[in-house]
Amino acid sequence: MAQTSLKFLPMQTINAAAIGAAYQAFTAAAPFTEACFKVTVTNASNTPVVISFDGINDTFVVGAGLLYDLALQPGNRLVSNEVLIAKGTVPMIKGTAGVGFIYLSAYYV
Repeated sequence: MAQTSLKFLPMQTINAAAIGAAYQAFTAAAPFTEACFKVTVTNASNTPVVISFDGINDTFVVGAGLLYDLALQPGNRLVSNEVLIAKGTVPMIKGTAGVGFIYLSAYYV
């Protein structure tokens, strides 16, 4: 049986002090360079944040000090290429300025 290796995009980081009420890119001009099947957002700040993948619709909230795993495949395993976050997607964030950092990790095969 052929093996598939898990790969990672460079982690994106934003300082919570720079977050505002309007959506902004996690990292300036840093779209996903691959279609991703899983995204993890770690909120190591003191303020909740809202994440969007189109800059219009709220996708999910990550509470202060929490981690959110968006796994698009059953059992966190890549079963097919049918459900992926598209290559070129720019992750967006909004909230209230705080103290700390928010990290976004994306996984692909």
